[in-house]
Amino acid sequence: MAGVKSFIHKHKKGTAFLALVVLSLLLLSITTRNITVRPKEIGQSFLSIFQVSISSISHWIANTIDSIGRLKRTTAELEEARSKLLEYERISRDIVKLRQENKQLKELLGFSQGINYSHVPAEVIARQPGNEFSSITLNKGSKDGVERFSCVVARSRGLTGLVGKVIAVAQASCMVLPLFSESSYVAGRLETTRHDGLVGGQGEQSELLIMRHVNKSVISEIQYGDMVVTSGLGEIFPKDIPIGRIRSIRSESYETSVDLEIEPIIDFSNLEYVLILKPSGD
Repeated sequence: MAGVKSFIHKHKKGTAFLALVVLSLLLLSITTRNITVRPKEIGQSFLSIFQVSISSISHWIANTIDSIGRLKRTTAELEEARSKLLEYERISRDIVKLRQENKQLKELLGFSQGINYSHVPAEVIARQPGNEFSSITLNKGSKDGVERFSCVVARSRGLTGLVGKVIAVAQASCMVLPLFSESSYVAGRLETTRHDGLVGGQGEQSELLIMRHVNKSVISEIQYGDMVVTSGLGEIFPKDIPIGRIRSIRSESYETSVDLEIEPIIDFSNLEYVLILKPSGD
């Protein structure tokens, strides 16, 4: 035993190497019984992993491209729907506007038929503000049967009122002198008391009209808000067309008449459609 120990002690490295070789052979013999190394299967496993990865990437790319396509189609459909919505809104506004225009024209037509006068419907196409001869231009003229000094009426605030008279006529248009012009004069009458006066405009000074030469004796019978209508005198304006309502009364002790300030029935700031009246016998 002492000799063996002495041999191992002298040959440590060789003995250790021999022991490792024996141990390796033993482990190898044990392992080869349970595990069979197959290079082909290992290769196939790596190939399968690679194929799965490639397939996943391909599916992801395909899904991404498909999503982009769907997004583009959805965006296009949204833009188309938005365009249709804007078109529908425009059509809806046009329908509302047409209904309002039809309502105004029907009311005007009903009024003209009630006073037994023929008429020419017209649209305001221009205004000339800024001077005492302010005028309104309409889109109807001599070819439509319009004549100079024809009466012009319109619908405003639920009532049909006097606009003015035609002062110039072209083939396809005419010019109207409105009530508010300083050059405009209309024979008027108090609807309640039937007293007469002369209604004129004040131009840029005021939007109110002035009715002059009203007999002072009637002052106790006048009330604010009373209607002033055309008297029919002068053969230009038909009788009993509303002009406006009394806003104030001017009276001087030394005068035999009173002046009445009148708010016109017609709102000239948004006047769009009118009727040009002609005597039915024309």
